[in-house]
Amino acid sequence: MSRIGRKVIPLPKGTTVTLKDGKILVKGAKGELDTPLMPGIALNIEGDKVSVLRDNDEKQTCAWHGMTRALVANMITGVSVGFQKTISIVF
Repeated sequence: MSRIGRKVIPLPKGTTVTLKDGKILVKGAKGELDTPLMPGIALNIEGDKVSVLRDNDEKQTCAWHGMTRALVANMITGVSVGFQKTISIVF
């Protein structure tokens, strides 16, 4: 089982995740993002937590499991915090 796919994604306040017509919609203070839901993958949205589930243990489904979890987590970060660039200067 995917280690990344098993992790639960916390939802910050003001951010919503919904499923509509085979797409994952994420809305937040900084905008709205969507991505298609891959076959064999399901989302479980409970209060302020989102978990990604898969139907079987096929190789492709396992790959989509971790990828979908990473995409949803990045979309949540994008609509709540936004893009940040950090530069460290070392002398």
